[in-house]
Amino acid sequence: MKSLLTLTFASLLALVASSCSSSSSSSDLPIAKNEALWTGTWKSEQRLAAHGRISAAFPKKPPIDQPFKVKAKISYSPLSLYRPGHVKDGTFEAMISKNRELIGSNAQTPLTSPVKGGFAMKLKGNIANSKQIITYLGDLNPELTAMEGEFESDYPSNQGSFQISKTAKK
Repeated sequence: MKSLLTLTFASLLALVASSCSSSSSSSDLPIAKNEALWTGTWKSEQRLAAHGRISAAFPKKPPIDQPFKVKAKISYSPLSLYRPGHVKDGTFEAMISKNRELIGSNAQTPLTSPVKGGFAMKLKGNIANSKQIITYLGDLNPELTAMEGEFESDYPSNQGSFQISKTAKK
């Protein structure tokens, strides 16, 4: 009985992994000539074992103190206990500034710490075909190539951390 249960669980994991490997990835995020691919990871602090990857199309030279658009794909890991392998598309309004008051904060978890030697950045947008709104807020390095911080989501409610960086050209 134990070996049958183990075999069934292993088969289930293989099925989940195979179905997720055929789903969308950062490679199918369209990147225009004036854009750069950024990739990273996210992890929920509220949903047990929910984590995944982020890929986003940022302008090659993001403007400072001016809003701009970012396209993104947010994917759940195949091993995530919440929505394994699920992929979401989103469009975000972004702002980069040395002045944290200019970009604002997350509604429920304001970041009051000073910017760590670079810039603060906020991305807020909605996920396609849903009511979900996600706000990313964090610190961006002085070279404008890496960011880490916190996120919060409405519909469903969620909070967590993320890191994302500009992907090297191939």
